[in-house]
Parts: sequence; C-alpha cells; structure tokens
Amino acid sequence: MSEAGPWIEAIVLFQTIRGGNQPAAKQLMDSSADKEQMVDGLMSLLGVFLKGKDPSELDRFLVAAHRFTPPPGFGTRPYLPPLS
Repeated sequence: MSEAGPWIEAIVLFQTIRGGNQPAAKQLMDSSADKEQMVDGLMSLLGVFLKGKDPSELDRFLVAAHRFTPPPGFGTRPYLPPLS
C-alpha cells in the first residue's frame, strides 16, 4: 500500500478529532486499511503540533490529566456540532 493513503487518513483523523466528532474519527480508525501507518502519521502530526505549543501550557494540561480518571472510551461521546 502507498504511504500516501494512511498519511491522508491521519490528516483527516486529526481534523475530525479537532472538530470534536469522535464517532466519525473512531469509524475512520476502524476502517483504515493500514492502521499502523495511519497511527504513525497521526503521532507525527501530533508531535509537530505539540512542538509549536507553549511548554507551560502543555505542563498544565499534563498535570490536570494526571489528576482525573480516564475519560470514556474513544468514540463513545456523541458528536455535538458547535453552536453558531
């Protein structure tokens, strides 16, 4: 399989997660022909994205994450479109 397919899927997955549509993101993940390559692409995108963020903001986020229990399983939250 070409690396372009999973890379495009990773970009679309990132956009879908950003938009808050977990059910669609989960469906994309489940239907990927090359999940491992798609996840590799997603992790690469996430790494680049996080490099551009303020380190203190990320530190606060991680501290908060450690204080709470894990969220419900990915894809179980219903999609609620933004109010506009």
